[in-house]
Amino acid sequence: MTIEPYTLLLIHIDPACDELLEFTRAADTMWEEVLSVSTPLTEIKGMKKLVRFLGTGPKFEVQYPVLRIIERKDDRIFKYKYDGEIT
Repeated sequence: MTIEPYTLLLIHIDPACDELLEFTRAADTMWEEVLSVSTPLTEIKGMKKLVRFLGTGPKFEVQYPVLRIIERKDDRIFKYKYDGEIT
């Protein structure tokens, strides 16, 4: 996915959601360590694949916004669910 060892990905529906502001503030403090990406949920083909890969969306009964941590290690990708409150 990326060359960075860690990626934080926030998927949301509303670009004005409160969690997006908090995510952006946190991402600004970690810009040298991780790639942080925030994206609204859309119906485009690429986003559908990403949502399925991360185990989010209606099929998995996951509420938005959702935060996933992706780790790249030795040509392998590990996905982690963040189940805590986004603060």
